[in-house]
Amino acid sequence: MSFGQRLQEIRDGFERPFWVANVSEIFERLSYYGAFSSLAVYLQEKLNFSTEQTGTLTGIFGGMVWFLAIFGGAIADKLGFRRALSMAYLILAAAYFLIGSIGASWLAPVRAAVPLSLFVGCILILPALGIALVKPSVVGTTARASKENVRSIGYSIYYTMVNIGGTAGPFVADWAHTHFGLEWVFRISALSVFAMFFFVLFFFRDPRKPGDVPPPSLIQVARNFRAVLWPPRFLIFLLIFTGYWIVFWQQYTSLPGFIHSYVNADAHVELILITDAAVVVCRILAHPVILANGSGCDFFHRRAGSGRNHSAAALLRLHIASGASRPARHVHGVCVSADWNRLAHRRLVWWTRDAPLRRSRAPSRTRVVDHQWCRFRNSNLAFDLRSNRQPIGAAGTFVNSMDLQEEG
Repeated sequence: MSFGQRLQEIRDGFERPFWVANVSEIFERLSYYGAFSSLAVYLQEKLNFSTEQTGTLTGIFGGMVWFLAIFGGAIADKLGFRRALSMAYLILAAAYFLIGSIGASWLAPVRAAVPLSLFVGCILILPALGIALVKPSVVGTTARASKENVRSIGYSIYYTMVNIGGTAGPFVADWAHTHFGLEWVFRISALSVFAMFFFVLFFFRDPRKPGDVPPPSLIQVARNFRAVLWPPRFLIFLLIFTGYWIVFWQQYTSLPGFIHSYVNADAHVELILITDAAVVVCRILAHPVILANGSGCDFFHRRAGSGRNHSAAALLRLHIASGASRPARHVHGVCVSADWNRLAHRRLVWWTRDAPLRRSRAPSRTRVVDHQWCRFRNSNLAFDLRSNRQPIGAAGTFVNSMDLQEEG
């Protein structure tokens, strides 16, 4: 598929709510990561919390976002995405404004009446109430406002918007911190999401489809939640996976204080925290195939004088190996599902060679042993490509490497 055809497919495949929701997601992420990148320094240097208290409070700010998202999806389904997004951006605007105003004189009576750590902890929970509604609403809109053939691209666009906001947020936070002070980081975050309240109110409409089922009742939501918790296999997987996120979020909870205390007290930590999201965005821009969720099939070079297009790399590489205890005498075949809009009007060719596993360069005696020809239409197709009988490797181990390639 040519680049122009791909653009036309994207233009026709998404409804307006998709673009409105994803543009608003940029500014929501800008406000969140902007606030989060300055929060630890704000708590420690402006409000005089200890390192341990700062870690606990920033953990509350980040952790409650993802915990409350469990319930945010059910609420968003009940309210509708337009109401949920509008309410979320109002809550976020108020929450970020309050965070930036913790040290303000008009909140002095509250600070005197309540322990400061409790007061700050309660305020830091407020953004989670808004974000818990934003996430399911934007993801749900991405699913409903995109056609089937571009839905996977829609999720890639959503992920890209998240990282664009994650890159811009710390940059804006550093600018506000440098020119106006730490408090203004949170006030600018508040302005960002407050503008999105009006953007959604004026331009967003709930995407509807003829086959949409009514949202589940609260009893059904409770049953679904119980199904996630028991049997506990999936819950154990989630608990194991949280280990990664515990380490990941230290860049926001612990790294700013560490840099200011032990490296450079004047360092611009917000700019340092751009790195993660900026790397993701640069990789997407450098590899359009990732954004398009393609398999590399749109990228060919023309061999001089041949008049034919040849794939620059294998679409799918299969490494097959059987241990000595269960030797394999031959390969019976591999079934490959091909999406019609990825490999339209092209031929799949089965290549096989005897080679050590993890061999990076194909030997000169590569040969075609079987292929199938088909023109794709409007449905997925499965190819069952069978290879010839293959010899046993050393010590009774079958080792073979196969590339599924595409030829014009």
